[in-house]
Amino acid sequence: MEMKNKKSLTLRIILLIVSIMINGFSVSVYVKSNLGVSTNSSIPFVITSIIPALSLGMTTIIFQILLLVILVFICGFKKQYLISFVLGCFFGSVIDIWNFLWTKIPIEKLHPIVLYIIAFFTLAFGIALTLSTELPTLPYDYFTKDIATKTRKTIGFVKTASDISYVVISIILSYLTAGKIYGVGIGTIISMLFTGIFVHLLHKFIKKYLKLKEQEAYLGKTNFSNG
Repeated sequence: MEMKNKKSLTLRIILLIVSIMINGFSVSVYVKSNLGVSTNSSIPFVITSIIPALSLGMTTIIFQILLLVILVFICGFKKQYLISFVLGCFFGSVIDIWNFLWTKIPIEKLHPIVLYIIAFFTLAFGIALTLSTELPTLPYDYFTKDIATKTRKTIGFVKTASDISYVVISIILSYLTAGKIYGVGIGTIISMLFTGIFVHLLHKFIKKYLKLKEQEAYLGKTNFSNG
């Protein structure tokens, strides 16, 4: 029984790493589509556009740290946040690695709509795979879950409210600093409205296909979904 639990935990960790790499791929392809970045990346993208010396991966790490600081202030410190911080740094690094690869591989030759579709569905799959591991995950997800618990709102409500807030803040930052909108486009709006739906469907499929059972690992248990 203990051996099976160890194998299950190992599988979950591998899937978590793979899912973060997929999510990083998706974020970078969103940028290349020029139809709008993902909602979670909208604020980091604006900061990168304002301060070119900072890469998208770096601003993503900074933004995730800010979310964790807000969480500690509102909900108190949790040991899972330390693991989430490490994963957030890994996620930001993965984004920069993918962006570097695109300087060698001209994927922008693909039609923007094709790039957007690839980015949309791979991100939904990556998020669903992350949630299926039920391990500590990225600060974005903890922010949604723990704020929902604290405010006694549904995760779906908090996720939508967060996404809208990210987009609005991005637009305001863009106008205040450059007088134009950076990163936010029709693709961002579509993602904001429909990503959660596909995440929910893919999450159910992945759980059924992999037959992952609930397990309280030493890393801490997180059982929630991006509604």
